[in-house]
Amino acid sequence: MCPGGLEAFKKLDEDGKRQRRGEAIAKIGQECSESEKVGVVAGHLMLWEEGEKTGTLIHTQEDLET
Repeated sequence: MCPGGLEAFKKLDEDGKRQRRGEAIAKIGQECSESEKVGVVAGHLMLWEEGEKTGTLIHTQEDLET
């Protein structure tokens, strides 16, 4: 869902990544609604880098709404 694939996604700033994640889940939700099929998406709520004391939430508003 990101032009250039995973490598291009990794190069985006946090706002760009959040936007792409939101677009992806919104598209999946729309496709499920239109096809009247249930979709299951496995993903991440939080990423936790080694050595950090806290993780970073990465979910989007679109995740919560979908």
